Amino acid sequence: MAKSPTSRLWRATTLGATVVGAAAISLGAALPAGAASTTAAPANNIIVGSGSSTTYTMMQGLDTLFNSANTCPLTSDNTTASGSGQPLDFACVTGAGADQLALNAPQNENPWADVVVEEPAIGSGNGIGQLEKGYGYHNQSWTDSGSTVHYLNVANNINFARSSRDPSNGSGSSTGSDYTGLNFVAYATDGVSWVHYLQTPVGSNTTTTCTNGTCGSPVATTGTTATTPTAAVKSLSTAQIGAIWQGTDQQWGDVGLCSDGAWADGITIASCTSHGGPSNLPILVFSAQEGSGTQSTWKGTVGADPTQTSSGGITSVNCTGTGANQYTFVDSGGSCNGPIVIFENELADMTAGSMTTAQHTGLDPVLAHHQVTGSNSNTTINNYTGTLYAAANGKSLKVQGSQISHLTTGAVSVSGVSGSVTVTAVTQVASSKTHPAYAKLTTATKVVASVGATVSWSTTSSTPGTVTNSSSADASRALGIFFYSYGKWKFQAGQAGNAAWNGTSAVDCTTGCGGQVLTGGYTAALGQINGLDPTDATVLNKSFPVKRYLYNVYSNGTNSHIAAVATPATLNVVSEAGFLCKPQNAAILDPATGQSYIKSIQSIIISNGFLPLSAGASTGVVNQTAIANEVGSNTVGTLAAQLNLVSGAHDYSTVMNVPASSSFSGDTSTNAGTSLSGGYVDGASGSNNPSGFCLVNSTDLSNAGA
Repeated sequence: MAKSPTSRLWRATTLGATVVGAAAISLGAALPAGAASTTAAPANNIIVGSGSSTTYTMMQGLDTLFNSANTCPLTSDNTTASGSGQPLDFACVTGAGADQLALNAPQNENPWADVVVEEPAIGSGNGIGQLEKGYGYHNQSWTDSGSTVHYLNVANNINFARSSRDPSNGSGSSTGSDYTGLNFVAYATDGVSWVHYLQTPVGSNTTTTCTNGTCGSPVATTGTTATTPTAAVKSLSTAQIGAIWQGTDQQWGDVGLCSDGAWADGITIASCTSHGGPSNLPILVFSAQEGSGTQSTWKGTVGADPTQTSSGGITSVNCTGTGANQYTFVDSGGSCNGPIVIFENELADMTAGSMTTAQHTGLDPVLAHHQVTGSNSNTTINNYTGTLYAAANGKSLKVQGSQISHLTTGAVSVSGVSGSVTVTAVTQVASSKTHPAYAKLTTATKVVASVGATVSWSTTSSTPGTVTNSSSADASRALGIFFYSYGKWKFQAGQAGNAAWNGTSAVDCTTGCGGQVLTGGYTAALGQINGLDPTDATVLNKSFPVKRYLYNVYSNGTNSHIAAVATPATLNVVSEAGFLCKPQNAAILDPATGQSYIKSIQSIIISNGFLPLSAGASTGVVNQTAIANEVGSNTVGTLAAQLNLVSGAHDYSTVMNVPASSSFSGDTSTNAGTSLSGGYVDGASGSNNPSGFCLVNSTDLSNAGA
């Protein structure tokens, strides 16, 4: 009898690999001709972003909103031919018999089921570099000592870059380092300030419990903290920030900290004359990695590259002196160790543990000399017992036992007597031939108790002490300074959405003080710049001195040396005419919440600590009114609407903020009209820029990468 395919399958799972292969061939041969499945490229698009760490989490949230928007039906057995299978290629189902409810649903956001994803954070500049270099053009290379040429590995799956820095030629300069042909589309705003620790732990209070002289081990209770010297410094001017990171100001006394811990005024040290003179405590300078958008923004404030790199940068910071100056930092004649480089927006890394081996050699002796000191207390609780020598019936108790010498006034407990007994006086009576030694207690109220009743009492003593924390990590935190995104700091502090929050408020690092949680005792805060607090209002109305936009960046097609030209699907999501920006989203409703899409977008931005763009920004508030789509003098030269918005059978212009066909004389292969009312709305007199919820700039005037 011939064995069935089922029996052959059973044999294949019980025998070796050779038999498995044979069984698979046998099964394949048993299938009807032409029945094998075919594979095809997906009909939808995977849109990939890369770059900024600052905006990484926020963009993931915005991606989810877009991915979950109404789309076409992707499966419907009613439209398949009799006996045929359901196509599984993510193509939209059309035609008679399809799910009419889905076919007729509003699909103004994601009509062809595209999917946006974010690659892990590598820094704004690096994400932009992937756009510029990722497709074989302008590959970075170097030659080693053996004359072998090496090329930089660059992923080529990137459609757009996340950026928390401005284009390098943002004011119309032709000398920028960003390649020509990139559009920077700003959808949110942020500030950057300096950050410092306010408190560090210096040990723990202890409690020791004893019973009749036998003591247990000390138990650590609440931790003690020391206030850092920098906690007194409230504000730095932009000039002082530049002087710190360029190495002109090396000691905290240079920016107004006095020797006795008082802070003069942050601008001048003249007031320190009556406070012991300026402090000689060193300023330990930290910086972020190259490619970071936050580092690039701070570079504009400092006036030079704040990070030491092989291609040049600041090295004249953290410079140790000699002789009498060996434990201070000096601005000339010293041995300079350069900034300590840590990852952006990670305050927990602001520690000596992030130093290089060479930096440890130069800086460890200085940090050991400036250990953090504070005070603690060691508490001892002594519990004692004795017995009544004689029955009591009045305001007197006679207690005997080995511990009676420790009896003091206060509360005692007597077995058989409810509540505590208050002792107002103690008299010690020595032993004699007629009685043993006892303590005579005078009580506040009458006590009735039998002879032999147990008497219990306790005493508490506490010894204060000075504690020195020998950790170089905490010494570096106490003396250090770093820079930080206001929005990221607010998010990590758990204050996102709190419009009244002030960035100078102390943050408990056990709940969020950077990307990692620290043990108890650490607090930190942002500082003022030029006397201004980092707040939502000062960031939105642009009064805070260090501010920036948060962007998505794409290739606008004007530079033939960049092969990663934005696809129509990419433009539909991140361009100035797409999902995150178009003014129509003030009217299109998110079916999941029933509110407008722009409100959902703004909610995600705000929940990540940042501020969305709207017409209310100049007044320090957020609203849902569109703004003029232009920035400075270097407005975008090639609008997304002038790019190819047709992909196969899909015309993305129908769901984007592009000119209506009646007012646009372009080729229909470039723009096939729009089903959305309104089209362009002039953002300024004589301008063809649409209004929306984004600001757009380009690098079209740059000479780089041409």
